[in-house]
Amino acid sequence: MSFNLNSDEWIDRRHPLRGVNDDDDAGFWMPERSEVIIQFFTRYLFVALALIFFSTLDSTPAGLLTTGQLMIALGVYALVNTFFFYLALKRINLWRIRGAMAADLLIVTLCVIHDPHPIPPAALAFLMVLLGNGMRYGMRLFGEVLAGAILGMAISFAIRYRLGGFELSAGDAFMACSGLPWPCMRIC
Repeated sequence: MSFNLNSDEWIDRRHPLRGVNDDDDAGFWMPERSEVIIQFFTRYLFVALALIFFSTLDSTPAGLLTTGQLMIALGVYALVNTFFFYLALKRINLWRIRGAMAADLLIVTLCVIHDPHPIPPAALAFLMVLLGNGMRYGMRLFGEVLAGAILGMAISFAIRYRLGGFELSAGDAFMACSGLPWPCMRIC
């Protein structure tokens, strides 16, 4: 079985300004329309999963929001997601990608803060944001979303342990100490 993939058949999806100048638009991958649609529908799927997960809980730990307020925050995120979806279908650029990634990181941080389990399964959503956004748009944005995910995780775990009444173990302290210097480093 031969694939016959010559170098001229590969599509270069890098932003057209790459290599021309070093402004803020250089170094990210331009997604195809089908990828944008799949990514936004994946975001809607995660909103639905979060709504189901948090609506089945009797209560959330003492945090910033009540369960009802968290549901409203998820609804607002769905509206913001719809707005970014509309903008992405019109024209995609670096600031729209960053805005959608920031909204993703913010809602995941809120969900991790309010997850009642000692080891929160909602923290896996940071990995989904990292892989879904960062790897799709190139190494520069991968570095940015990695720094945002580590910072969001550090903030969410600090608030969880402070307000949620969880016991702090040596492993938690090690994870916090090893993760906090990452956002300060220049990854990009």
